[in-house]
Amino acid sequence: MSEKNEHFMVKCKGPPKQFLAIVGDTDGMIRKSLEERSKAVKEEADCYFIETYYYSAKYGIKTYETLSELSADYEANNAPIMCIFFALKSMDQLEEAKTVSNQVKADTKVIIVESLELCPDFDGLEKFVAENEFEVVFLKPNEDQLVEAAEQAEKIGVDRLIETMEVCNWPWRVVNAIGKVKIHDSIGTLSNFMDDEADPTEYNMNEDDTISGPAADQLIRHFAQWIDQNPDATIPAPQHAERVNLSPDSPTTTEGTTNQDDVSISVDIDLVCATKNLGENGGSSGENEKKAEKST
Repeated sequence: MSEKNEHFMVKCKGPPKQFLAIVGDTDGMIRKSLEERSKAVKEEADCYFIETYYYSAKYGIKTYETLSELSADYEANNAPIMCIFFALKSMDQLEEAKTVSNQVKADTKVIIVESLELCPDFDGLEKFVAENEFEVVFLKPNEDQLVEAAEQAEKIGVDRLIETMEVCNWPWRVVNAIGKVKIHDSIGTLSNFMDDEADPTEYNMNEDDTISGPAADQLIRHFAQWIDQNPDATIPAPQHAERVNLSPDSPTTTEGTTNQDDVSISVDIDLVCATKNLGENGGSSGENEKKAEKST
């Protein structure tokens, strides 16, 4: 664990306040695979640690044989279950999975299937996850799935499960960023944009929190200082888009011929962005100027 992680864990002691629920993992392989790729928190049972570029968060793992067990535990303890991994055995379980995930208000909901060949009804499952904001992950993808994932640079299997946890909206987390900017969010709690000397504070950060007033001004000043220290971080040159097909009479790539299946339209777009110099204190000496020109 890095020094920053150690620093974070010293400041954020205690049991986890949020959980991943694994349901139906009868042989324990899902949990075992996750634990092998996860960072365990010292001196805390069933407690693990996520660190992404944007945030760090501590979470616990709870395992249940059935969805009804998860539902009963939530009713009794009201522990925040932010992520659910459910090992599917039958299509009849889907409606219960939907009901329980809504009950616990899970942010990330994943249906786990061992393989496409063992999937009871792939078309029905695909329709269900699309309509109910679930995701399906195959633990043992076949050759075609491996090729498709490689072509699209997508993660598969357990690596994809970990990725879904990283994008989960864990409410108790610490922001990771450069600097010492302390920002009060809309509910008055304090976050820290961490560096090696900053004191990280684990706090409840809502998805729709906004920054305004002096805190926002301080953030802008910090950004201005960062720009001064990173002269290569400049605005890109204007981009130019030339042609998109949309006319039935447009020529094909074969000179002297036309193809009624071809459609084209010519579009020229120039985008120009310019910023005025920043003041000595990091504030802006003038508003940003933006100009966009479009001709067709």
